[in-house]
Amino acid sequence: MFALEHVRDELFQWLMAGEVEVMDFSVHDLDWLWRWMKGFRARQIDFADASLVWLAVQRRTTLIATTDFSDFDVYRLPGKKTFKNLITRHPTSP
Repeated sequence: MFALEHVRDELFQWLMAGEVEVMDFSVHDLDWLWRWMKGFRARQIDFADASLVWLAVQRRTTLIATTDFSDFDVYRLPGKKTFKNLITRHPTSP
Protein backbone atom coordinates (compact mmCIF):
# COMPACT_ATOMS: atom_id res chain seq x y z
CA MET A 1 0.00 0.00 0.00
CA PHE A 2 2.91 2.32 0.76
CA ALA A 3 4.19 1.98 -2.80
CA LEU A 4 0.78 3.08 -4.14
CA GLU A 5 0.51 6.21 -2.00
CA HIS A 6 1.14 8.40 -5.04
CA VAL A 7 -2.12 7.13 -6.59
CA ARG A 8 -4.18 7.23 -3.39
CA ASP A 9 -7.44 8.38 -5.05
CA GLU A 10 -7.32 5.64 -7.68
CA LEU A 11 -6.34 3.08 -5.04
CA PHE A 12 -9.33 3.87 -2.83
CA GLN A 13 -11.69 3.87 -5.82
CA TRP A 14 -10.39 0.39 -6.68
CA LEU A 15 -10.80 -0.81 -3.09
CA MET A 16 -14.33 0.61 -2.77
CA ALA A 17 -15.32 -0.99 -6.08
CA GLY A 18 -14.96 -4.33 -4.34
CA GLU A 19 -11.90 -5.44 -6.27
CA VAL A 20 -10.19 -6.61 -3.08
CA GLU A 21 -11.13 -9.61 -0.98
CA VAL A 22 -10.46 -9.65 2.75
CA MET A 23 -9.44 -13.09 3.98
CA ASP A 24 -10.26 -14.22 7.48
CA PHE A 25 -7.94 -16.46 9.39
CA SER A 26 -8.54 -18.24 12.63
CA VAL A 27 -6.59 -18.81 15.80
CA HIS A 28 -5.67 -22.21 14.33
CA ASP A 29 -3.92 -20.46 11.43
CA LEU A 30 -1.69 -18.61 13.89
CA ASP A 31 0.04 -21.88 14.69
CA TRP A 32 1.02 -22.26 11.02
CA LEU A 33 2.20 -18.63 10.89
CA TRP A 34 4.30 -19.05 14.04
CA ARG A 35 5.91 -22.31 12.89
CA TRP A 36 6.69 -20.84 9.47
CA MET A 37 8.24 -17.71 11.04
CA LYS A 38 10.38 -19.83 13.37
CA GLY A 39 11.78 -21.67 10.35
CA PHE A 40 13.80 -18.56 9.51
CA ARG A 41 15.85 -18.23 12.69
CA ALA A 42 18.45 -15.90 11.17
CA ARG A 43 15.77 -13.45 10.02
CA GLN A 44 13.31 -11.39 12.05
CA ILE A 45 10.03 -11.91 10.16
CA ASP A 46 7.17 -9.56 10.87
CA PHE A 47 3.53 -10.61 11.11
CA ALA A 48 2.59 -8.74 7.93
CA ASP A 49 5.07 -10.74 5.84
CA ALA A 50 4.03 -14.01 7.46
CA SER A 51 0.37 -13.28 6.76
CA LEU A 52 1.15 -12.67 3.07
CA VAL A 53 2.95 -16.00 2.91
CA TRP A 54 -0.04 -17.67 4.63
CA LEU A 55 -2.35 -16.07 2.07
CA ALA A 56 -0.20 -17.32 -0.81
CA VAL A 57 -0.42 -20.85 0.61
CA GLN A 58 -4.20 -20.56 0.97
CA ARG A 59 -4.55 -19.27 -2.59
CA ARG A 60 -2.03 -21.79 -3.94
CA THR A 61 -0.02 -19.10 -5.67
CA THR A 62 3.60 -18.08 -5.85
CA LEU A 63 2.76 -14.59 -7.10
CA ILE A 64 3.49 -11.59 -4.88
CA ALA A 65 3.60 -7.85 -5.51
CA THR A 66 6.04 -6.29 -3.08
CA THR A 67 8.96 -3.90 -2.90
CA ASP A 68 10.30 -5.97 -0.01
CA PHE A 69 12.73 -7.73 -2.34
CA SER A 70 15.32 -8.72 0.26
CA ASP A 71 12.80 -10.66 2.35
CA PHE A 72 10.61 -12.24 -0.33
CA ASP A 73 13.71 -13.36 -2.28
CA VAL A 74 14.57 -15.46 0.80
CA TYR A 75 11.13 -16.66 1.94
CA ARG A 76 10.02 -20.07 0.76
CA LEU A 77 6.62 -21.66 0.41
CA PRO A 78 5.91 -25.30 1.18
CA GLY A 79 7.87 -27.53 -1.16
CA LYS A 80 10.69 -24.92 -1.19
CA LYS A 81 8.83 -22.96 -3.87
CA THR A 82 10.03 -19.39 -4.42
CA PHE A 83 7.88 -16.33 -4.92
CA LYS A 84 7.50 -14.69 -8.31
CA ASN A 85 7.46 -10.97 -7.62
CA LEU A 86 5.28 -8.96 -10.00
CA ILE A 87 7.26 -5.82 -9.19
CA THR A 88 10.71 -5.70 -10.73
CA ARG A 89 13.77 -4.07 -9.25
CA HIS A 90 15.10 -1.02 -10.98
CA PRO A 91 18.83 -1.15 -11.52
CA THR A 92 20.62 1.30 -9.27
CA SER A 93 22.73 3.99 -10.83
CA PRO A 94 26.48 3.89 -10.21
